[in-house]
Amino acid sequence: MKLIFLITSLFASTAVFADIKVKLHFTPTANLVYQLDCISNVLPHCSRETYKDLWKTNFFKTDEDQDLVKSWSDLMTRYRPELEFERPKDKPYNGRFQGVKLATKARIASFQSTSMEDYFNRLDLIVIPKDKEKFEKVIRNFYPRFEKWWTTVALPKGKKFAKQTDALLKTPNISKIIKQYAGFYEASLPDDYTVHFNLFYRPDSKESTSGQQIENYSVAEFLPFEKPADRIDVIIHELCHFFYESATDEKFASLLKAFDATGKIEARAAYNLLNESLATAFGNGLVNKLTMDSKRWEKYYAKPLSFYNNYHIDKASRTVMPWLPPVSG
Repeated sequence: MKLIFLITSLFASTAVFADIKVKLHFTPTANLVYQLDCISNVLPHCSRETYKDLWKTNFFKTDEDQDLVKSWSDLMTRYRPELEFERPKDKPYNGRFQGVKLATKARIASFQSTSMEDYFNRLDLIVIPKDKEKFEKVIRNFYPRFEKWWTTVALPKGKKFAKQTDALLKTPNISKIIKQYAGFYEASLPDDYTVHFNLFYRPDSKESTSGQQIENYSVAEFLPFEKPADRIDVIIHELCHFFYESATDEKFASLLKAFDATGKIEARAAYNLLNESLATAFGNGLVNKLTMDSKRWEKYYAKPLSFYNNYHIDKASRTVMPWLPPVSG
């Protein structure tokens, strides 16, 4: 109980935060790169089997195609190194990575791109010239086939979802929640900061959809029959990770110190669960409670692991949820 109170008291900020702008992206180049990352095993969490089936049916034509996917994996592995910034000597270790991940920047280049050529231009800032040629070779090989599928299947089935999600994110209710969460985490961000939401169309299957946060880019797969309200919990969940990581060094240092000061043997374990548990409690818990009707919420809440498919995170998020400030639409 003391650890739960500690979490809420340390994050309970009353500071006023400037409006946070949202921008939604649903583009063929980003979707192509995302699928390549997924089927080449670059991404640890994605709908791998579903996308592999899609590629076997639609995009693989020759043995060379398989070789190009392997080369994509090799390229992204080559850019896996990370540049971690030197920590100031007057600030204690706070358990948070601070630096640049090259592979992450390469992925963000696709998120930002408005066309295939625009993506190649952005890669110029990240990869060396000879590697840029290899990236281009893979994309140019698959893009014509992918574009055909995009214009005949993905875009017609996904554009309504994308348009409605964009509208939902900009409603006063959701805008207020996003601002409220940024305030709770005391996210240190510039005024009128823009956060990005990238959508990735996925054919229907029994495999669970995936989402993650890449710096200030929320990444979410969606199915053709879904409604934006069905995915807003995941989208907000991922955004909470960004707000958490955007807290100041002083906040993280005081947080870690306070956990250790409890003298509890489980303090470090609780600290390590904090990021995921809070995001789950806010997104999968409080946002769903706000947006679902009462019967659906009760059924959802009663289902084991419905918040998160991990016992410890699911349990921690449910435990902390009553102690968090309620979201208000």
